[in-house]
Parts: sequence; C-alpha cells; structure tokens
Amino acid sequence: MKFPKIINVHKSSQKMSWDKMMACMNEHANAHSFSCLLSGTQLDCARNVFFGINPFLIVQIKNGCITIKTTVKEESFEKNPFELLKKLFSKYQDLDLKHAGAIGYFSYECGHYTEILPKCTDNEDINDIVVCFYSVFYCYTISDNLLTRYDFQTDVPPFQNDQAILKKTTNVTDVHQHIKREDYIQNLKKVIDYIREGDIYQANISQKFSIKGDFDGYAIFKSLFSINPAPFFAYLNMAGIEIISSSPERFIVCDGEKIETRPIKGTIFRGKTPDEDLKNYQQLFESTKDQAELAMIVDLLRNDIGKCARPGTVKVREFKRMEPYNNVYHLIAIVDAMLESNVSPMDVIQATFPGGSITGCPKIRSMEIISEIEQETRGIYTGAIFFHSFGRYFDSNIAIRTLLLKNNSLTFRVGGGIVYDSIPENEYNETIYKGQSLLQSLGIDYKTYLN
Repeated sequence: MKFPKIINVHKSSQKMSWDKMMACMNEHANAHSFSCLLSGTQLDCARNVFFGINPFLIVQIKNGCITIKTTVKEESFEKNPFELLKKLFSKYQDLDLKHAGAIGYFSYECGHYTEILPKCTDNEDINDIVVCFYSVFYCYTISDNLLTRYDFQTDVPPFQNDQAILKKTTNVTDVHQHIKREDYIQNLKKVIDYIREGDIYQANISQKFSIKGDFDGYAIFKSLFSINPAPFFAYLNMAGIEIISSSPERFIVCDGEKIETRPIKGTIFRGKTPDEDLKNYQQLFESTKDQAELAMIVDLLRNDIGKCARPGTVKVREFKRMEPYNNVYHLIAIVDAMLESNVSPMDVIQATFPGGSITGCPKIRSMEIISEIEQETRGIYTGAIFFHSFGRYFDSNIAIRTLLLKNNSLTFRVGGGIVYDSIPENEYNETIYKGQSLLQSLGIDYKTYLN
C-alpha cells in the first residue's frame, strides 16, 4: 500500500483567549471527520487542545481487516494492526511536528490482537481502530494562550463535506439500564468468589445503559464539558459514529523517550457541604482498600511498561494523589520510565493495552472473567482515544465516562474495580455516581432511570 505523501506544511500562530479558541473550534464542528481533544481543569496533565478537519487519510480496522481510505483509492487487506500503524506513523515522523498529527481510537477489543481471549457478542458493531490523518490541524497551548494552525498539502485531495450538516435538537425518548440492580450485584459476588478461589486479585466490571432519541453529538459534548470538565475530554466524529468522552484518566503518554501512565483506582462522591466534602476526601485518602487496589494496578503497570523501558528506569513518581472533579474525588498514581531508543508508541500500546486499571490483576485472567460476566463487547468503553504526532509524541486517555452515538442511539458503560473485601452494593452505587454527569448532559435526572 502506498500512503499519501505530504508535499508541504504551512504553519501559522496567534495569541488567543480560551473563549476565542473555543469559538474557532465550534466553527469547524461540521467539517469532515472533525475531532477534538480538549483539556479541562487546572491539573498538570491538562496542557493542550488538539482538533483536526478534512483528513487526507483514514484507517479503519475491524477483526484484523485493515481498510485504507483516501479520496482517490480504497484498499483492504489483512495485517497486524499495530505493525501497520507503526509503519504508517514512522512515514511522517521526519516532519518532527510535536503538536500536529492524527487522532483516533482503540476499542477495548484490540486486546484480542495481542492475547487469546474469549469472543463476545458484538452488540456495539464499531471498528476496532479508526485513525484520521488531518489536512488541517490545530493545537492550542493552554499555558501560552497560543493557537497554531497546520495546513498539510498532500498528493491526494482531502475528504470534505459537500454541504453543511443540519444540526439536530436533542430529544430523549427512552432510557434503558441493561441489567437490574440485583443481577449486577450478583455478578459482583461471582467476581469476589473468583478472587477468594485465587483466580485473580481484582477485576473491573461494568454495566451498560442505552438512550434512544434524536441527538446533536457535539452539543452533548459541549454540555458535558460545562458540567464536568476533565483533562482528557474528546469528541470524535469518524467512520459513521460519534464518540463523546469526559475521561479523567491518562493511559499512556510518550514524549520522545519518556513515558508516563496515570492509573485511577479509588473514587468517592463529593460532599454536599464543605465539612462533608473534607470528610469524604479524607475517607478516600486513608482507605486501605483503595490503597491496596491502587498498589496492585501500579505493580501491573510497572511490569507492562517494563517490557519496553530501559532497565532500571521504571519509577513510581507519585503513589497517592487526590484529584478533585465536580462529582467525585479520584485517587491516582503516576508511573514513568525511559524507553529504549528503538521503541515506538505503537510498541508501547502493544505491551500495555488494554490499561490495567480497567481490566484487573492478573490482566489476562481478569479479561477472561470480564468476558464471562459481561458477555458482550465493550467497544470504545475502556479502550483509548489518542493523539499521535508527526514526530515522537503520543498521548492517550482511558475511554471511561464515554458516550457512543450511532444510529440515533447513545450507549455508555460505567464500572469499577472489585477486590476481595468489596461490598457489592457500594460498588453498584459507585457506578451510578460515575454515570451521573453523563445523564445530566442530556437533561436527565439520574434518579429516574434506575432499575
């Protein structure tokens, strides 16, 4: 397969306020395959905003079949997806552009490309991987209030919309919780039995919700951001679906030879009063259960990263950090390392995907149990949404707090980590807290939809 050639790059920058940058982004929301990665909050990982329009190349991968699309040609073949992407990104690496490149996603089912796992019913029916290489790309550096635009001239014309897309008004007609409370609690008890029998130490189990109606995906994205800003927000409109993510969790960032991951393990709702809020903060910070859960996942990720890091460089930079959000507090850790010089971001993804914080420990057995309990594909949930530069920079989230919009149906999953001393009723309630802001973005009172 011959990939498109970039003939010329034009770069322009201007100082711009956050509001003006958002207005610029909104103006492009109807463009072909418009996608954006938006950093909210004042956390130290919220540094840049990326958005792109009119791709010159689209890669779609499903069940091992790779489809390469340009405006002049479409070709399908079978190949290891990660090897193909590694080759493709290396083609543009010499441009050495840290803040321009491609946006895409990996579904949770990409784990099947690296491990032998049980097959589940595919109710989501989306591509395993989609990546768009944009002819027009923007980066907004938050610390400098600087918006930079990159225009790529290629040897193929980019995809463009022939006419404006009519905006829809969001109108919810039905909300469905796919599992009853008592059945979900029973599933958690099964997982605890596996833990007691020594199969695993921890597993992440989720439940699914679907909402029927008419939806304006980008309007939902903006509403969700106003309700619950998070450092790894994303809106993707590609390959016939829309993905709206308000993830607080970084999966993998590679900056040259530096690598970092920030697993979340531990959640508690915010208090209604300052005293209650402080009490909840202290309760999570001092929780031996959550600390043990975090320690297990940190150890797993140290091992995963160690597969491609220089010996002796894997460090736990921060073990217990409390991060505040509108509805909840999260307990996180920061693990970093130095990569071997010949290791690419796709090599790292192969070694670490899916993230340990949303599978369990040990990872493979936990994923087998997840398949048995949930019995269907997760799709984008607990996969990853990413930016890959035309250089050696890569950043990605864990796709939690994430909505999938397809054919007038919104679906999302919420879950949590189960350990030996988990209380199933409490774990169920935690999933409800996590889904609250997603429903609020649609104007739905979360108390009315529970089974």
